[in-house]
Amino acid sequence: MKRPFTRLEKKQLLIFALIAFGIPYLMGIPMAFGYQRGTSLDFFANAQMYYPAAGAIVVFLLTKTEFPMPRRFFYGYLVLTVLFAISSVLSVLKIGRASCRERV
Repeated sequence: MKRPFTRLEKKQLLIFALIAFGIPYLMGIPMAFGYQRGTSLDFFANAQMYYPAAGAIVVFLLTKTEFPMPRRFFYGYLVLTVLFAISSVLSVLKIGRASCRERV
């Protein structure tokens, strides 16, 4: 017999879903902007692979306290994920380099 989700499990699922699916959804806005301008969107694919793991890490850091975790590694991974997200957004801006269409 299946048991219903506990309050903690519902909270964990919500946090994970918001990070794993919400961030890529929001990143679609600058991605569409870059697509219209003809800039390369390769960096977005690389950055989006980090979001689900970052969601799981945030869930563990916010809700689990008795489990021994490599906190320094987790914090480093989260910093790297944020840097990838920022770099993705900055990659669509035209700052001193030609877009893909202008190079051809």
